[in-house]
Amino acid sequence: MRELLLFALALPVPGMDLTGTWRLVSAGEWRPNGEMILPYGKEPAGQLMYDGNGNMSAQIQFSAANADGETYVAYYGTYTTDDAASTVSHKVAASTRLSYRGTTQLRFVTLEANRLTLGLPPVVVKGEVRLRSLRWERVK
Repeated sequence: MRELLLFALALPVPGMDLTGTWRLVSAGEWRPNGEMILPYGKEPAGQLMYDGNGNMSAQIQFSAANADGETYVAYYGTYTTDDAASTVSHKVAASTRLSYRGTTQLRFVTLEANRLTLGLPPVVVKGEVRLRSLRWERVK
């Protein structure tokens, strides 16, 4: 829940530098009652990459299939950051998820040393508003 509170505060992240390779540490989705769901299973694996020229890619291998039968999601494209809004926007060129193709995926950023948390905008799932965040660790 700490991540969700940080997103709500929308504190600026001055000089946000996301360049490098990141390893997925955890992913959670929160229901209105505070229950956490594991959208990619208990032990997903993932990699996120940002280069210094504005290119990015993201991959997540689920440890269990989701409700749609997905076991893997990947996309790549370009990115821009907004330090004042503490956001990164991924402009998706191609994706395994058809609904992502040609879209801009907004993520709320919390950056603490080598830990990156990306929060997704709220989504409605089965009539509930849910919040999702992914925690990443910079690969050295």
